[in-house]
Amino acid sequence: MRLPLLVVGVDENGLGPLLGPLVVTAAAFEADAYDTGRFWDALGEDIVAADSKEIFSPSRLDRAEAATLAWLGAFGIRPATDLELEERAGLPMPFARPCPSPVPGPCRVEPIILPAWSGSPTSTDIAGRLLASGVRVRDVRAMVVCPGAFNRALEAEDTNKLALDFSLMMALVAHFASGWTGEMLLLCGKVGSTRRYGPWLDRAPLGPWLALEEAAESSTYRSGRLTLSFVRDGDGLHLPVAVASMVGKYLRELGMARLNRVLALPGARPASGYRDRVTAAFVASTADKRRAQGLPDSCFLRRS
Repeated sequence: MRLPLLVVGVDENGLGPLLGPLVVTAAAFEADAYDTGRFWDALGEDIVAADSKEIFSPSRLDRAEAATLAWLGAFGIRPATDLELEERAGLPMPFARPCPSPVPGPCRVEPIILPAWSGSPTSTDIAGRLLASGVRVRDVRAMVVCPGAFNRALEAEDTNKLALDFSLMMALVAHFASGWTGEMLLLCGKVGSTRRYGPWLDRAPLGPWLALEEAAESSTYRSGRLTLSFVRDGDGLHLPVAVASMVGKYLRELGMARLNRVLALPGARPASGYRDRVTAAFVASTADKRRAQGLPDSCFLRRS
């Protein structure tokens, strides 16, 4: 079966929170052509794939974990711990972590055994079912950016968190484009409400890019064999973006679980890291513990 098209879905998780990592993830599939319905229809009702915001909630983490581990298994990734997952699926960031010396206590924790929320993956052969419909799973990769690296990146001139998000997306795009000689379709979640990506694309690899469409719903560009679309609600419309969103959200949830495990006071509700009352209480109540463990604010609190 000839599979000349590489379809890559890219999404971010955790761009706006106060705590925890920013995760940008890409999921790649091969097919002879891209048809949105064909990808979705191949799954059946027993395989979960959707916008991670619909799947992950504090009361449903076991089901969300089971669905995500099943997808990771389809890509050949069956990690025993969270650190093994980051090692297998992670890619190096395009900038260094500004780690203090000695490394703070919260950064030296024991790995989390998976499944973390008893969400054992189903035995459904996702890869086989997709292949029967002419779609082959290829790989999933992520960049996990800790608060320290996030803050350091924002110190660069002309860089804000939207520009950072875009640059990480493009680094993942470049990873999958390397060595692929056929056509590529790159489907990315919108970066904020941005319509015109030209100024960023002018400085990105793999160009020059020709604008085909720049609208609120989607912005699409072409460069040689590559078509790049930034799509509003892409994780609800396109299966590759939904899978990337699920894996990224899982990595972020594991990062927050690690942070809560090390710093939370006994009996305290786990902090989500978002700008809510529980997170604000977590920040205030852990100040002394963070100082004692050598964790500077620059490696804990994210810049807005």
